[in-house]
Amino acid sequence: MREHSSSKKKKKQINKIKIKRQNKWLIRVIDPAIAKITPNQEVIIEIDCSKEVPGIALLGGSDTFVNGPAAVILDIYEEGAIDKDGRLKVGDQIRECNDVVINKDMSYESVCMSIKPRADKMNMIVYRPQPLEYLVVQVELKLKSKQPWGTLKLRQNERGVYISEIDYSFGSAADPNRQLQRGDFLLAVDGKDVSKHSVLNIEVLFSHHKSKSIAIQVKRFKIIPKEEPS
Repeated sequence: MREHSSSKKKKKQINKIKIKRQNKWLIRVIDPAIAKITPNQEVIIEIDCSKEVPGIALLGGSDTFVNGPAAVILDIYEEGAIDKDGRLKVGDQIRECNDVVINKDMSYESVCMSIKPRADKMNMIVYRPQPLEYLVVQVELKLKSKQPWGTLKLRQNERGVYISEIDYSFGSAADPNRQLQRGDFLLAVDGKDVSKHSVLNIEVLFSHHKSKSIAIQVKRFKIIPKEEPS
């Protein structure tokens, strides 16, 4: 009985030491499977992916506008492992997954490949900014003669309506200069506030637009760099 008790105690001590060595600013938790996420602090969590896929959409990568040493959660899909776990939220930043550290030189594809289960568990270092920080961008799209607007596919989550896909097919005026990107949240169209509109309302607004140009204001997540100890 004493041996068993001693073994348990040693395991907890090793867990604490490991967390301290990774980064002294981490919250010390014994069990990442139940650790609560505290805003503005790095936290180690563990997600069980043995029965479901993670079920998240991500932003980040050197080939996107949302670039930095983390991936940002754009959306969480129902019935996935992360949705069922219930701790992560849209806007949370994943800085490390299964010992792979996300860095600003990774492409979007590399970021997504780094945050996927390689076993039944996903161990992640996450950071929740509070308040969330965004970059606001104003884009004017101009329509050439007899040119269709093209397609902005939209989705909605608790943060608002965002662009889930942009059609760049030939002849489309969706965004020829590539100023918009997937994950941009719509704030205004031609000065009209649409931040609280539904996807349907915004799609109707686009479909009724007859002008040769349209002004779109969006906001996109900003990645918060890790603070180095002084």
